[in-house]
Amino acid sequence: MLIKLKIFLSSLLSIGLLTGAIILTVQLAHIPLDPGQNIIDNYGNIIAFCVVLYTGFIVSIIYTIYLLYIEYKKKQIDQYYKNNEKNI
Repeated sequence: MLIKLKIFLSSLLSIGLLTGAIILTVQLAHIPLDPGQNIIDNYGNIIAFCVVLYTGFIVSIIYTIYLLYIEYKKKQIDQYYKNNEKNI
């Protein structure tokens, strides 16, 4: 039960991180730039925050896959012991 809750919350977190990163990226894309303007100097903090959000999204997806793997292995082990109890 606890693993299923973690899977749900991790999935929800990944959706939120991706949504935030996409919204910030779209807002950053609509900022008008003058010729010769350095975007890193003026909007570097927004770009860095987008990178953090995308990285968090990737990490939460990896964590969700890890939790799903644990749940799968747990079911395999339970099935193995159920089959062995029937054979005894």
